Amino acid sequence: MNQQQAAERLVHRHVDTGVITKVEESERWFTISANGWGFGLEKPIDRTPEVGQTVTLYLFQGSRIQGVDLDGEPLFFKSKDDLEVERQKELKRIEAEKAERKIKFFAELENPDSDFNRRLHRLPKVFQQRFKKFFRLGEDFWDLAWYELVACETALKIAYACKSWQGIRRFYDMTWDEQKALIPSMDDGMSGNQFGFACSVANVYLRNSKLVRKVRGAMSPLTGSKSYIGR
Repeated sequence: MNQQQAAERLVHRHVDTGVITKVEESERWFTISANGWGFGLEKPIDRTPEVGQTVTLYLFQGSRIQGVDLDGEPLFFKSKDDLEVERQKELKRIEAEKAERKIKFFAELENPDSDFNRRLHRLPKVFQQRFKKFFRLGEDFWDLAWYELVACETALKIAYACKSWQGIRRFYDMTWDEQKALIPSMDDGMSGNQFGFACSVANVYLRNSKLVRKVRGAMSPLTGSKSYIGR
C-alpha cells in the first residue's frame, strides 16, 4: 500500500468482519461466503482466500468494497482517488456499451421483419400508439422498449385470460404455478414491477381500451417519466 492508502485504511470506520465458510473460483473471480453474507474478488490478487480465514471488508459508502484483509493482513486497499478512477473508467465502459446497444436496437427497429417489430405490430392499435408516443417524446425510450413490449404483451394475455377486473384480482393473488397454468406463455423472466404493471393495464384495457394510451410507462415508477415523455 502507498501512504495515502495506508492512512485512509487506518481511520476507516465502515468495516465488516467474518470467517470464510465457502470459496468458489472461476476464470475471473473468487466468490466468497462468510457468516451469511458474500462478495466477489476479481483476479488477479496476491493471495488465494481460503475457508476458515478471517476476512475484513472495508466498505465505501456502506456497500462498495474499498479494501480486504485476510487474517488481519491487508490483501488490498484502494484510496478514494483510486475508487474515483475506477468509477470514471466504469462510466466510460457503460456509455460505450450503451452506444453499441443503441445502434443495434435502431438497426432492428428499421427492419420490418425484426422480432421486435413483428411483436409490436401484433399488439392492438392503442398499444402501438403508446410506443409511437414514447419514441417521439421520450429520452432514451429505446433503452426501455423491450421491457415495455414484454409488459404490454403480458397485459393482453392477462386481459384475455381473466376477462374481468375480478378475474384479474384473483389471478394476481394466485401462486406462480397457478398463474402459469392459466397463461403458459407468460414470460418467466418478468420482474415484479412488469407483472404489476401488466395486471394494472389489463384492467384498464378491459374497462376502456382507449385509456391504455394514457397509462404511464411500465418502468416509470422506478426511473421516472423522462424516458417516456421527456419530463
